[in-house]
Amino acid sequence: MKNDNSKQEQLAMLGLLTSGVAHELKTPLAFVHSNLGSLEGYLADLQQCQEAEKTQLILEAQEILKESLEGLHRMNDIIGSVSSYNKQQAPPESMPANAPLNIAIQLTWHQLKYSVEVRQFLDAQQYISGVQGKLIQVFVNLIINAVQAMAEQQQKKLYLESYDKDGRVYYLIADNGPGISKQVQAKIFDLFFTTKGSEGTGLGLALSQEILSAHGGDIQLVDHELCGAAFRLSLPAVN
Repeated sequence: MKNDNSKQEQLAMLGLLTSGVAHELKTPLAFVHSNLGSLEGYLADLQQCQEAEKTQLILEAQEILKESLEGLHRMNDIIGSVSSYNKQQAPPESMPANAPLNIAIQLTWHQLKYSVEVRQFLDAQQYISGVQGKLIQVFVNLIINAVQAMAEQQQKKLYLESYDKDGRVYYLIADNGPGISKQVQAKIFDLFFTTKGSEGTGLGLALSQEILSAHGGDIQLVDHELCGAAFRLSLPAVN
């Protein structure tokens, strides 16, 4: 039953991410396609131009090539992030503490970049051990929850922090949404509990807590200056 719930939440989250990832890929793809068309024109010009003009054309072609490679690297990073997210059954591995959070930020960036002020203080230097895909799922869930909670805010702010302390790595994810009422706070980690009506599965926070617990970690609702919802996570650091 737990595996079925985890798979259901993973698929639901993947559905939310898919359209954004497609958009993120479409932009650099169109850019590379346009640049290759320009390069084709430059090559034709090189065959016909005078020697004095060739140097300038070559320099411009090199710049276009550089920009195209940057676009391809961007696409490769996006595809790599999706691949990492999907590796839910992979064996545990050691990774930099910020790795799963950074991938989660990249996967959700399409929901953040135009409307949310993101403040990042990712100072953790330690390594952690675990199933990277599952840890990414935790961070993706929390970031998307924060974005959805801020839907009615005119100015949306998301605070992301990581730091090392006493052999553990701590993460803080906070938003300036309406927050979580006292009546609801006691239930947020209950399986199938949701405040989103038919749009929510009631799996996200419960499974996040389960995943972190299996990794020797925990998650707590805490207070933060942004006055919305704030979650502090912790995982054991490894040598």
